[in-house]
Amino acid sequence: MIRSTLASFAAACSLAAAAVAVDPGFSLTVYSTADPAGFDPKAYVQQQTLNPYYRQQNPMPGYGVVREIRPLDLKEGLNTLKFTDVAAGIDPTSVSFSSLTDAAGTAVLEQNYEYDLVSGQKLLAKYLDKKVVIERTKPDGKVETLTGTLLANDSGLVIRTDDGQVRIINGYSAITLADAADLITKPTLLWLITARQAGKHDAQVTYQTDGLTWRADYNLVLSADDTKADLNAWVTLLNQSGISYPETTLKLVAGDVQKVQPQQ
Repeated sequence: MIRSTLASFAAACSLAAAAVAVDPGFSLTVYSTADPAGFDPKAYVQQQTLNPYYRQQNPMPGYGVVREIRPLDLKEGLNTLKFTDVAAGIDPTSVSFSSLTDAAGTAVLEQNYEYDLVSGQKLLAKYLDKKVVIERTKPDGKVETLTGTLLANDSGLVIRTDDGQVRIINGYSAITLADAADLITKPTLLWLITARQAGKHDAQVTYQTDGLTWRADYNLVLSADDTKADLNAWVTLLNQSGISYPETTLKLVAGDVQKVQPQQ
């Protein structure tokens, strides 16, 4: 299992000769552009502990391509699928969905990526034109409760109360949001899919994600008479993509991968 942590293991696991996964599960290819002489995964993690912005200031030298095969139940016609437990560093533009059971009869009509960060401003932005309950403490110490529809949340809160008044509120002690159960707090892929064949499908999803890299170390042990040598290789894999990859088929690629980078 590849967990979201720093892991070292022997490279003698025939990583390069991994077979293509056909059963449900993960297949992971990790590309590394790290300089073995200058990149220390352990030191990288320690710097993140000292500086929470270290990763943004020093992007991880590498990325991963994830392929997951997951069994799904589809009905004939339109289906809405919610695919959770995907990497937080996912590139939504790289996502691909296909049915291995009936590729010709299954098509994606719409694809969305949703990830609701639980912060005050983002939550309020999602509740525009919805009901909110606001509590604020008046100068005399009494708590006033206002119920209405949220119209804006820029410099202050603007609500239309139930009696039709529009009020601007600059200070409040609490806000209650209705129907908060629909918030998505984990990275989630959503699809609108049409299927010709009802029943169980093996769905294959592939995407690219940041937060993955690796480095190899080699130990050369000479015999006493310097006529023989044992060469051992170890791989240190750094996984900060946001999820684990249990029982994965793993492939490691090193070098300067030709990946288009957006202009800063």
